[in-house]
Amino acid sequence: MKRITEMNKGKRFSKETIALQRDAALGRKHTLATKQLMSINNNKSVAIVAYVDGVEYKKFDTITSAALFFFNDSNKRGPIRYALEKNKLLLGKYELKKNK
Repeated sequence: MKRITEMNKGKRFSKETIALQRDAALGRKHTLATKQLMSINNNKSVAIVAYVDGVEYKKFDTITSAALFFFNDSNKRGPIRYALEKNKLLLGKYELKKNK
């Protein structure tokens, strides 16, 4: 990356080249494994532990992985965040705590 940065320093790219680079970047698809790694390595990532009746049930690396497990939908992170912030049970059964 450093070498590429040095090679391109001071260069002016045409509008066509910039458009091609942008389209190539927007067209990239990441695998689910890559997305999970990016999420885990994000500095805002929150590890979670789910408990049932005070016994550890399952650990999650991210809120997204917990949403996939509980709701089979990675976009349903809201209920998990709510349960964490308000100390409420998730789905009336699971107590969630941040993993330290």
